[in-house]
Amino acid sequence: MGDLIRTSLRIFTAVIIMAFSVNVYGQADMSQVVEAFNSGVAIMKINPDGAIVSFEKVIILANEVGAEADEIKGQASKQIPKMYWESAKILAGKKDYEGALVKLDACIETSGKVGDKEQASKASST
Repeated sequence: MGDLIRTSLRIFTAVIIMAFSVNVYGQADMSQVVEAFNSGVAIMKINPDGAIVSFEKVIILANEVGAEADEIKGQASKQIPKMYWESAKILAGKKDYEGALVKLDACIETSGKVGDKEQASKASST
């Protein structure tokens, strides 16, 4: 009888631990959002495409965190059109005009989403 109680108690404990593990590890926290943002900022000038990936990750993580991360989410969102612009300039410099046009289109689209008329105008006039 004692073994049955111990086994049941172990199973119950394991289930509780797994339930809390999913809750704790299934959601992003603010430190992950900040880390992704800082990664994007660190590589903005040398790797705009990598920065785009980092800033998009910020948005995904910030959505998981909630209102606490709204400010940094907004900052990341505003950087994405600028990074598409920088990427387009790099591609144009390498004479990859088709690739540059794709990046300019993305710049215009993302500028519209964040309300950056100046960046959209700059990309449209190029």
